[in-house]
Amino acid sequence: MAQYQQPAGPNSRVEYESQDDIERDQWSLSHTGNWSWGKTTVRAYGNTLNRGSSDSRPTSSKSWQKMSDDIADATVSLPLAGNHLLSLGGEWRRERLEDDSLASGKGKATHRAVFLQDEIQLHEDWSLLLGSRFDQHEEYGWQKSPRAYLVYSHGDSLTIKGGGRTWLQGAHLEAAVARLLGNRWRRPVHHPR
Repeated sequence: MAQYQQPAGPNSRVEYESQDDIERDQWSLSHTGNWSWGKTTVRAYGNTLNRGSSDSRPTSSKSWQKMSDDIADATVSLPLAGNHLLSLGGEWRRERLEDDSLASGKGKATHRAVFLQDEIQLHEDWSLLLGSRFDQHEEYGWQKSPRAYLVYSHGDSLTIKGGGRTWLQGAHLEAAVARLLGNRWRRPVHHPR
């Protein structure tokens, strides 16, 4: 619980207390297969975040928000020509938002993506990662997001990456809500590729 002071007039202040109640539920299911020809990974996971806020001012009312996302993705990785590891995969994401401070009160979005990546082993400790992700959003359409990294790995204890990438910025509902309502909704957005 936090205490605030709000100006009530030109020279006076009103003290009040604010309280946020936050509940988060998460679930996940995954399978990784190591086969003679390569590796597969299939995952499904989701989050639901409920937030209610109220304060002790007589004129205030309780506000609430609910954000949920469900995600499924899959990857197939194939070693090729001795020094290449080719990975192909896809992602499906459904987001839903209910927020009494938005005009419509609700929002939803569905995203789809496919990606292709080649990790080229240049030397024992060095590799070059080249790839691209193709995102499809129902409002923003298709966007290509290329990436390139040079990776230095010294055993399992040290990895250094340097490179660059682009991605579909701000298409996720929580990013849009964070822009509208400030950072009270902001949480790290998981971009596995």
